[in-house]
Amino acid sequence: MNSTVRKNLVRALTSVFILSLIYVAEPLFSYNILPFNAQHASWFGVGGGEFTPYQEPTPYDTVRTQVLWMIFIAFVLLITVIAYVFDIAHFTYKITGKKVADVNKVSAWIGLIVLIVGVYYSFWELAAQGKYAKVTNPSAEHGFVLDNMFMFTFVLTFAVFIITEILLFVFPFIYRTKEGRKAYYYPENNKLEIFWTAVPFLVLLFMVFRGNAAWKDIVYHPEAKQAQEIEVFSYQFGWSARYPGNDGKLGAYSFNYISGTNPLGLAVESEVASFKEELKKDTANFSFKLTHIKQYLGDLNTQLEGYLNVADFKGAKDTRKEIERVKSGEYADEMALMLRRRTKQLERMALVESDKKQFEKTFNGDANDDLVVKEIVIQKGKPVRFKFRSRDVIHSAYSPDFRLQMNTVPGMSTYFVFTPIKSTKEARAEKKDDEFNYYMYCNKVCGQAHFNMKIKITVVETEAEYNDWIKQQKPAFVNSSIQSSKVDSKMAKTESIKINSPSI
Repeated sequence: MNSTVRKNLVRALTSVFILSLIYVAEPLFSYNILPFNAQHASWFGVGGGEFTPYQEPTPYDTVRTQVLWMIFIAFVLLITVIAYVFDIAHFTYKITGKKVADVNKVSAWIGLIVLIVGVYYSFWELAAQGKYAKVTNPSAEHGFVLDNMFMFTFVLTFAVFIITEILLFVFPFIYRTKEGRKAYYYPENNKLEIFWTAVPFLVLLFMVFRGNAAWKDIVYHPEAKQAQEIEVFSYQFGWSARYPGNDGKLGAYSFNYISGTNPLGLAVESEVASFKEELKKDTANFSFKLTHIKQYLGDLNTQLEGYLNVADFKGAKDTRKEIERVKSGEYADEMALMLRRRTKQLERMALVESDKKQFEKTFNGDANDDLVVKEIVIQKGKPVRFKFRSRDVIHSAYSPDFRLQMNTVPGMSTYFVFTPIKSTKEARAEKKDDEFNYYMYCNKVCGQAHFNMKIKITVVETEAEYNDWIKQQKPAFVNSSIQSSKVDSKMAKTESIKINSPSI
């Protein structure tokens, strides 16, 4: 068997192997046989973001699984036997000079079989798993346009895939009896090059312009200026939403004002003044520690002796680690870093205070009555403008039912405008699921708890329902203090350094 035929045979057998693997493996995930079932793609927001709980397999499932594994093993053995048969035929031909089988014909027929099986399973996969693409029944007005664009792209690429695969396997079948015929060397053809370069270019150009037009229609929709504005704030690993208070305005904010009691950094003068005092105390504290490192080291040595005298080996171990940090200079570097950060933050806050116009614009009282909530409530048929910002890293706001996705980027604001056309109640009735809810997920891996980062979106049917919900919410700041019960515990943590010292 020559090298070319061997390569073609390996490719064909590999295709058969992969298809058989897909056939056998797919039912393992379609039934609750494995403890962690991913059939609903919950990592991507489908299925409510929850894993399907483990269910004990039925006797039918057990027998079916065993049969499928036997079929899989049989496929592997069959492929191995075929490979050895061809090797034997090749060695026989080398010894006797007689062909046992026409490898060109065998390879061509295998390729044709792979083509038929592959095309069949492509359409089978489309029928079996296509429902998870979620390209029907959008819950937002612009969803129909996006769904049409998606289907156009999918149908086009799928058709090209089928055609190219047919050509790939049919040509070897057509020329299976042309052994000894030398292939014609076709070095160049300008017309052909222009054709297969121009056609994809024009198709992609059409898709780009169509997508750009759809994006402009969403972002610059005529109703966008009258849309209700809601700020959506992302952080590791959760979301907060901010609604305007009685004044109907969202107040100013700055990352410089973010603190444990003001996680969104709202420009509330009393809160910022209190935070400034904390920063000043921190700078004085870190400065003191930097100038008393020798004293701190002496206190640690005394503390170590005390631990050793009472046989507290864990305390002694931790104290030795701290002593090493001090001696290596790591402790001093950390204190200097903390001091530098807080000093810079105070300087940035002072710049606003020194500019009277900027100060009056920032601290105009608009943020004092803003509502900070952990659930988003919007009204059906009323345009909404989500204004996104991020506290720490890049996140991606993703709500598949509303065909909404937008990056949230630290240091800049992004937004997305849409009009919900289906209330939560209507969606539940349509899906026949009384527990269904709309959610916004993070669709960009942002850390260990990324999978659990979501916020519920409720779409009410009437303005009265929306107003009743708004009345139940309280301003974030009451008597100059934020309601700590509404702040995620992780979000409320400020930057700190653990210092194991009795006196410093």
